[in-house]
Amino acid sequence: MAAASMTQTHAGNTAAWQDFLKELVAAAEDRTHHTVRYDPAYVRIPYPGGDVPEDTGVCTDEVIRSYRAVGVDLGLPQRMENAKKPNGHKY
Repeated sequence: MAAASMTQTHAGNTAAWQDFLKELVAAAEDRTHHTVRYDPAYVRIPYPGGDVPEDTGVCTDEVIRSYRAVGVDLGLPQRMENAKKPNGHKY
């Protein structure tokens, strides 16, 4: 399910929202089958859409990976907001 339709789904269709949540939980459970070494070190990543190396990260990296697996880009709202600012293309 695409990120844009996620909020529309929540507002208007409980069954679709439940389906989305099931997909998200399945994606999160799938992440438990990946070996990831906890590494809180700062890593410069490409923006947008960058990620730390697949085998490292912290808990929030795993949450982000789970959302990405179901098509949700958590950074999109911020990029859209930045685009409204002067020189927003630089963000």
